[in-house]
Amino acid sequence: MNNYWIFVVNDWKDSSGHKHKANEIFDTLKVDKVWGIGERTPNRKNLSSGDKVVFYQAGSNGQRFLGHGTLSSKCKHFSKDSHYSEKTNNIIYEWGNIVTFEDFDAFEQSKPLSDLAENLDFIVKKEMAAAYFQSGVRSITKTDFDMIVSEDLVKISQKGQEEGIEDKGLFVLEKYLQDFIVSNWDNIDFGQKLRIYQDDDGNPGPQYTTDVGYIDILAIDEKNNFVVIELKKGRESDKVVGQLLRYIGWVKKNLATKDQGVQGIIICKDLDEKLEYAVSAVSNISIKRYSMSFKLL
Repeated sequence: MNNYWIFVVNDWKDSSGHKHKANEIFDTLKVDKVWGIGERTPNRKNLSSGDKVVFYQAGSNGQRFLGHGTLSSKCKHFSKDSHYSEKTNNIIYEWGNIVTFEDFDAFEQSKPLSDLAENLDFIVKKEMAAAYFQSGVRSITKTDFDMIVSEDLVKISQKGQEEGIEDKGLFVLEKYLQDFIVSNWDNIDFGQKLRIYQDDDGNPGPQYTTDVGYIDILAIDEKNNFVVIELKKGRESDKVVGQLLRYIGWVKKNLATKDQGVQGIIICKDLDEKLEYAVSAVSNISIKRYSMSFKLL
């Protein structure tokens, strides 16, 4: 099974004080079909041959996608290699590790993040899109990968229809509610004591990447069982229940041990009859409603 990644490149100063521009790093390493990986880079141990990668230039002069490629190796230790150019050796030597590529191509024209952010699911707060590229190696779904490398952008209105969004106002509101829940985690009553999950590579539970999409929040209960939390976000009841069941199935197969259970929680503003009937047939999914108040002082 192939994984999908974003490799982030930024301007970088080596130990001698020489500054390497992000676009120059990309252009140099592209020639040798190789990429440097730091000793503490999250997800480095999960990289493997056949994985798909898109390259993103961060920083105030970047915020754009530069190209894409397919890995031909896992992450491995690097020592200066004579068959790479001197410039490549000098760039990646201090990073300690490398991955090699079967193919490594630049886009004909770089793709500004501002043109794509609205259509990328892992970017929840669109006005803060650049903040989602802090890690050197970030996991994404195949859907988001295809969106980035595609020559044709999907209109946001079309995407909303595909996701079965009934209430676009709630769709936007509950994306911000997710951030509020995470920020105020210890003050929220879930009916049980929960903590936000973080995997061995440091990937946090909010917007947790799976092969079938991004889990809104992945948590652990007091008995060390997984809890998949999904906000309804104005979507049709059948859509949100179906998505939650896919996430539960993925967690059971890929994260949970034989002794760990997996349950789901749907958070919504109003409880409708369709959602009640759908959840009543599944023993490991519960519903939590929220209310909001707004007052000007």
